[in-house]
Amino acid sequence: MAVLAVVIFHINAHWLPGGFVGVDVFFVISGYLITRNIVADLDGQRFTLAEFYRRRIKRIVPVMLTVVAATLLAGYCLLLPEDLADLSKSVVWSVASLANVYFWREVNTDYFATESAQLPLLHLWSLGVEEQFYLFWPLLLAAAWRLWPGSHKGCSAGLKPSLLFALLCVPLSAIFAQFYFETSPRFVYYMLPSRAGELMLGAAAALWALRGGAQRLTAQGFKLMGWAGLGLLALSLLFLNESQVFPGWRSLLPTVGAALLIVAGLGSQATWLQKGLSFAPMVWVGRLSYSLYLWHWPVLAYWRYLYGQPSATEGMVLLALMFLLSWCSFRWVEQPARHATLSAAQVLLRQLLLPGGALLLCAVYLALGPRFGLPSHSQQYLEALQARRADLQAAYQQEWVCQRQRLKAHDLSDPRCVLGKDVEQPPRVLLFGDSNAAHYIPMLQTVAESAGFSFRNYAVGACPPVMGEPHAFVHAERLSDCQNSLTMAWDDAKAYPVLVLGGSWLAYVQRSPLFMARLEATLRTVVSRGQRVVLLAKTPQLLSYDSHCREKALKATWLSCSAHGPQVDAEVNAVNQALAELAARIPGVQFFDPTPQLCPEGRCKIYESSGLPLYFDAGHLTVKASRQLGQALLMQDPEAIRAIFAP
Repeated sequence: MAVLAVVIFHINAHWLPGGFVGVDVFFVISGYLITRNIVADLDGQRFTLAEFYRRRIKRIVPVMLTVVAATLLAGYCLLLPEDLADLSKSVVWSVASLANVYFWREVNTDYFATESAQLPLLHLWSLGVEEQFYLFWPLLLAAAWRLWPGSHKGCSAGLKPSLLFALLCVPLSAIFAQFYFETSPRFVYYMLPSRAGELMLGAAAALWALRGGAQRLTAQGFKLMGWAGLGLLALSLLFLNESQVFPGWRSLLPTVGAALLIVAGLGSQATWLQKGLSFAPMVWVGRLSYSLYLWHWPVLAYWRYLYGQPSATEGMVLLALMFLLSWCSFRWVEQPARHATLSAAQVLLRQLLLPGGALLLCAVYLALGPRFGLPSHSQQYLEALQARRADLQAAYQQEWVCQRQRLKAHDLSDPRCVLGKDVEQPPRVLLFGDSNAAHYIPMLQTVAESAGFSFRNYAVGACPPVMGEPHAFVHAERLSDCQNSLTMAWDDAKAYPVLVLGGSWLAYVQRSPLFMARLEATLRTVVSRGQRVVLLAKTPQLLSYDSHCREKALKATWLSCSAHGPQVDAEVNAVNQALAELAARIPGVQFFDPTPQLCPEGRCKIYESSGLPLYFDAGHLTVKASRQLGQALLMQDPEAIRAIFAP
């Protein structure tokens, strides 16, 4: 159930919005199984750390290294040099059981960075969490058995303090995650302290059962626990989603559900639920679950890297490929490694140090070699790549664009971000919004230079230019930056007679039906102060467009980078129409829509006649294209365009 939920969610999040909780269910299962195994060895007086880690290496490492090696080889054949370097770094950290630390600390989280869905080893963060859990939990259990060596009513005396400790960790971990999320969402998501409670919940279930808790339940009790657990899991899978704070208190829903299901399985009387979960195909998927989890993400990441989001049919084909790879690695890597009769030293050497060391050498060479003049690609390839990148510049890459993740006081007065005519004079126009405002800056600069005014710009990534609390429209991890930036920006914006506002309007409307009402309230407040507003339309959304396609095609020569653009997206059209109607209702607000220039006759242009791309990504114009848009508008009707923006 856990692995299928994760795989389905990653193929298409709309199919199972809460499918990501399958990872949290994995943690509960892992905590349960590991604890039962350790306690059995402690009670049998045969527990040693060497034997524990020998088993863990045999279970985890060989197939993990196989998948990582295959992923790195595929990356060398498919990825752009900078993406290959990032992959190589993640390989180094993953082999060192620190993938979660890498993705917390090292990964570029800027709005325009490579999408996380295209990072081939991102899923190994969860393996890092488990491996770090294995460093302290066996020691704590062994210490409990040493400090409480006797027994109580047929149970080891160490069970009770261990159970109490595990139960205490569950709420503490959830509370920590809930309240620390706003300060450091990435730490909360990737690191052990906020996930430890999920592992400890599984451990608590095991310890409770070993203390005889399951023996005191009736058949009806087992049945109720099973259906309650299934109900909590179903609620989690269907009603949780990525936009919510997670982990935190919400993580208790799927994890408590998983723990209840596990305990329900201890009943001697077979129920319909037990029979269903014991159905042969379900058990077969369960046996493949580790290999399937390892393979599914690189398969999807490379597909998205080359082709974008898979369709339903493509997703089913990719699912079949995942199962094929999983069965192969289960049959020829996972099973032989688990059944190998090797000593702890031999397992460490043959299954970890030698293959892991060889993989590390390759990864370090690919990650650091270019810095020291060591070639990872041919000079011919690098020259061809540079030629294709020459005109692919985004607005946010320019020093005169003040687009930030979080505004600071200096950004509101930075002289570099004043453009147009007479930039030494205080500007009377402010362009403000998110990245969908920032990519209009070259266009507005062209108009301003022609009309004889100057303007200041600043933008905040994934943050709507509206007044009031933005939590309904912003992802939880961006909320703190957005709130603070909006407070500063709206206070500063009072000084400008003209505000030019741009945003990813469609995304905010999709997050909350309340957005348009909030935007209208913001606009009415602004014009009541005597200011004028220009609303910038959402540019066409090219959902299948990859501006780096021409670069990727240097390696993946079969890629087709079509010059024919799609028709104007109906949802973008609808939100722009709503903005136009909103502007018409409020005196002092104008709506500006360049779609006719970008998409003549309803079909969007993606490339110039020379073959150069007009879009930096699926929704943002390049600097050159934005400037050309300004020139085209001035040629078409210079007086009307100047009248819209000039103070």
